[in-house]
Amino acid sequence: MRKIEGEQVSMRVFLGESDRAGHRPLSTALLELFKARGLAGATIVDLPLVIEVVDTQEHLDAVLPEVDRLMPGG
Repeated sequence: MRKIEGEQVSMRVFLGESDRAGHRPLSTALLELFKARGLAGATIVDLPLVIEVVDTQEHLDAVLPEVDRLMPGG
């Protein structure tokens, strides 16, 4: 995760505890994706599972197509 300056944008991803991306929990797959893409911060918040991600609009826009591919039903 990296430090960002200037305007920050928050993205929330709502998912169920049983949601999966292949053989892994979807929450794990998404956190690994956000870390691999170097987003500034991501946190899972209890049930129902909510992942909060903070970064610039540009970085969030760049990762959204990959998030859509992992999410069942988009």
